[in-house]
Amino acid sequence: IIACSAIGLWLRRIVDSAFESWMGRTKWEGSQLAVKTARRPFLFWFLLLGISIAIQVSVLPAGMKSIAEKTTGCLFILSLGWVAIALSEQLLGLYLPKIKAPQPTIVLAINTARIIVIIISALVMLDVWGVPTTPLLLFITAAIVAAMLASRNMAPDLLAWFQLEGNKHIRVGDYIKLETGEEGYVFELNWNNTRIKALDGSTVIVPNNWLLQHTVINYGDPLKKAREAFP
Repeated sequence: IIACSAIGLWLRRIVDSAFESWMGRTKWEGSQLAVKTARRPFLFWFLLLGISIAIQVSVLPAGMKSIAEKTTGCLFILSLGWVAIALSEQLLGLYLPKIKAPQPTIVLAINTARIIVIIISALVMLDVWGVPTTPLLLFITAAIVAAMLASRNMAPDLLAWFQLEGNKHIRVGDYIKLETGEEGYVFELNWNNTRIKALDGSTVIVPNNWLLQHTVINYGDPLKKAREAFP
């Protein structure tokens, strides 16, 4: 255990130096997040390696060795899951605001990443302990299919939202007129629908997919004076 810890300290210095050189060359904004997240459990992994080797060379009974090895393996899987969750949270929090994703969408994406990592980690740990995972896989598959069927009406609006955010044909603050005659200022453009504030103060909610399939007149972003009411 002491030897593996010492090797871990030595290797971490070498890896840190290599990563610093790599971060200086690369322009990827997430490189620093990835390095910091992976650096934290580095020594813990070598500690687990030392414990595993110590168990192998020990005089413990075979049954206790098996339990200790499986426990050590589960700790390693948990640490990998923690790294995956922390890294996905930071990367999603870094890039989703850049595409102007609304806060509910960011929270949904982060929670989805957490759930996926937790499920995968749980399945791997169950496999380590010899628990049959086929029924769980079937249940998870059925749940995913049910979720896809339940959200089939939301998928076109979500894809349309990505397209609207990408081409910037309609932005928050634009004054638009729909094919059906409604018109007003766009004050919210989320993953599901676009909200328009009409001149009489009412709110028009339009599905994103509808905007791509119908004619919309965009008068652009008017001057601030045109938005202010005057007697």
